[in-house]
Amino acid sequence: MYELIVRDSQLRWHNLDLLPGEEPAMNYQVNDIAELKDRQADYSQNIKLPKSPKNVRVLEALNVFEANTLLPYRTIQCRLYSNGFRLAGKGAILIIDRVGDYIECHIRSGNVDFFETMNNRLMEDADLGSTIVGSGALPPSWVRRAGVALGRQFDEYKAGKHYFYNLYAVVDRLVEACGFSLETDLPTTPKNGDWISLPTMNAHRGSLSMFNSEASYNVSGMVQYSYDRWYASPNVINNGLNTLNTGAGYLRFTSNITGKIKLEFNASGDITSSVTAADYPVIYEVKKNAEIQVLEQIGQGGQSYSFAGSHKDVIEVSEGDIVEVRVYIQRRSGLGMNLYLNLTAGINITEQEAEFIPLNGRLYFANNTGFETYLDLFKEFCRTYGLTVL
Repeated sequence: MYELIVRDSQLRWHNLDLLPGEEPAMNYQVNDIAELKDRQADYSQNIKLPKSPKNVRVLEALNVFEANTLLPYRTIQCRLYSNGFRLAGKGAILIIDRVGDYIECHIRSGNVDFFETMNNRLMEDADLGSTIVGSGALPPSWVRRAGVALGRQFDEYKAGKHYFYNLYAVVDRLVEACGFSLETDLPTTPKNGDWISLPTMNAHRGSLSMFNSEASYNVSGMVQYSYDRWYASPNVINNGLNTLNTGAGYLRFTSNITGKIKLEFNASGDITSSVTAADYPVIYEVKKNAEIQVLEQIGQGGQSYSFAGSHKDVIEVSEGDIVEVRVYIQRRSGLGMNLYLNLTAGINITEQEAEFIPLNGRLYFANNTGFETYLDLFKEFCRTYGLTVL
């Protein structure tokens, strides 16, 4: 006995009526994994369905010319069984060919939808988990962190530590993510024992987020000094795992990456001086390895004024570079200094890009398998074990 089950536009499943004696046999194709152009689908011979009340209702009266339905032009998911044995399962679609005395259709099944889905999904977007580089945290069960016998891959945090992933386990996760299940005749040994080295340590979304740092400036009251500059003292809110520290009137960021950092600064307040014809502007200064990168005046300057401003800068850094931030009042005219200052300011430092994930950064496995799409990795899996897709 044959059963043809379809899903309607409301995502409900229905058994369709079949003509007595109708035997919708499937023709099965074997695909060449190496060539995308050779992808084929399993297909059935033409099927004739009676225009029974149930079929007409489930298929949205597609036999009526005036019917307001797009069902014939949509993907109609279906399943086909013979005496409980599945002939066309997940990924099968029912295609309406024409409607006359009967509803004529056929079934497309197999792996065409599977290939399309895998080819359209990027590995970097796969949810394969992550781990903290250099920490004692256990990686997922399908990832191993092992000693490297032939020296160091990069620097100290990678010395003796490298990451490997189980090929079968990763492919199984990818296939499942596409709505299919992986069934092979591979023995247990390659399933559990074959491990592939992660070829890269590329930073990806969130890899560097733990190094985001933040500081603030809050000054309110009388300021007195006789020098040309008065430096505001910062308060560290988040030190970004010790990448950000303070000195005498400055912030010091010590780069743990080779890449780019983004600095976002904002300040507001007011200055009132008792010195006639005084000019005391607020200055925002950024240096990298003692060389000025940013030098901006916040506000117009003068004897008494309010100020507000912001600045965003991206700076290229190498590991070990020192980036210092200073906020100060510059005396351009006036003798001595006796002024009232309100200053509220903040700065955020974000590591945006990195050649390699630094110590305590987050390693995302999917971004470091060396493959671009799900299908690229799946093809390599099939080549490795000489598998074909049925």
